[in-house]
Amino acid sequence: MEAISHISPSMLGLFCRCQEAFHRRYLEGEIIPPGIAAITGTGMHKAAELNFTQKITSGEDLPLSDMQDAARDGYMEACQKGVFVPKDEEASFRTDLAKGLDRSVQLTKLFAERVAPTIQPVASEQKMQAMHPALPVPLLGILDVRSEHAIHDLKTSSRKWSAGKEDGQLQPPIYRYLVQENLGTSLPFSFHVVSDKDVQEIPAVTGQGDIEPIVMRAKALLLSMQTGTFLPAEPGHWMCSPKWCGYFWTCPCVPAYKKFPSAA
Repeated sequence: MEAISHISPSMLGLFCRCQEAFHRRYLEGEIIPPGIAAITGTGMHKAAELNFTQKITSGEDLPLSDMQDAARDGYMEACQKGVFVPKDEEASFRTDLAKGLDRSVQLTKLFAERVAPTIQPVASEQKMQAMHPALPVPLLGILDVRSEHAIHDLKTSSRKWSAGKEDGQLQPPIYRYLVQENLGTSLPFSFHVVSDKDVQEIPAVTGQGDIEPIVMRAKALLLSMQTGTFLPAEPGHWMCSPKWCGYFWTCPCVPAYKKFPSAA
């Protein structure tokens, strides 16, 4: 079993949703490719990275056509690395893949018009890590965009975020801690959620002491590794289905009758 060299928001988030999936992904190295929805977001993120990296010095956004070209390239590159396709969606895969490309380009248009002009970056895709005295490995994060006075995180979504969703995200408290430890300052954090028909800027409230629940979860992760005990997702959780989990068909925690109902 592989050891881990750090704890990131995505790693900790997967552990909190399903410890068995965390075990398969991060310790056994069994990596399931992302689905089309995630790759759609990858395209827009590639466009944003290209734009903000050059904007640090230029002070100007790229033309829309350049950003959309970057989104297409990023989407296609991600597809070439592999795409997770649920069994009941295999017949429509090629059509869904084409729709995903179109959607990635459209989301990039909204990003270019509504988000990019509002941010003057000082760093893009900035990796930060810091030790916490209660943990044996560092916390690590990659900040999408940092401006002089704020941290900005880009999200894509099929619909608008519901009220309060930002409170359930692990990134704000972890990034606050990393910035404090690395830069010696506290910066406000905002999500920029680009959905099919709207763009939301959603501040996430962070404050003193909000890293402690993160550390408690990180300790639980490390304890699971020490004991070799990895719990499945809670019964009925949205993730525990063949549509959302690529480990479903080989998961030892899923009973056979759910995998092969005709044989039950």
